[in-house]
Amino acid sequence: MILNYLNPQTNYTAQERIMNLIYLGAVRRDQLLFLLSGCLKHARVDQVLQELRRRGCLSTVYTSSRGEAIYFLTRRGLRQIGEDGAKTARHRLTYHVSVTEILCRCIDEFGVHGWEWHSRPDDSDTIPSVRVRAKDATLYLDIDDGLRLSRQLYTTCERYMRLFRDTTPARILFVAANEQRKKYLKNRIRVWSGEGVSFEVCGLDQVTDFLRHIPVTTG
Repeated sequence: MILNYLNPQTNYTAQERIMNLIYLGAVRRDQLLFLLSGCLKHARVDQVLQELRRRGCLSTVYTSSRGEAIYFLTRRGLRQIGEDGAKTARHRLTYHVSVTEILCRCIDEFGVHGWEWHSRPDDSDTIPSVRVRAKDATLYLDIDDGLRLSRQLYTTCERYMRLFRDTTPARILFVAANEQRKKYLKNRIRVWSGEGVSFEVCGLDQVTDFLRHIPVTTG
């Protein structure tokens, strides 16, 4: 539905940046304002956000005393964007719903501060989807989309080893959507831990339990 508000003259790259950020499921208000401000054809950003909320496509999960807010697309919102013809949303719907559910759980459990969200790691310079600082290492969550095969997983692990080898200790937590995928991931990443980077796997419904045993710095 948000596509209806975009200026037709907005270039393709700018539209992709906007949509990719929104698909991620967790969007800071300042990010939305920055990305949307130059791309709307007949409405202010606040009007668009208000309309998305009214239609049940967007919910605000946190607002600080300074007015900072984090918005989440609801399942209905994700569906709506998929119906608008956005290819990325159609192909990654389950993935983005998983990210949203995980972040909601983590925020409920540990508070909103300290979490950083990123788009899907599609190139060698991009870190995993979610990052939070723990006491003894930086923890990264790679939300598995269920599509990566063995070779792609090896490539992903190699990339993470290169990215974090010379930085502070890093823990990569692969989050699997179901028990079958969890076993698959465990069998293929167990050989990769070392040189300051460790790899672990847990299920979608086990994320907060896993993090509860780690001193997470969120303040």
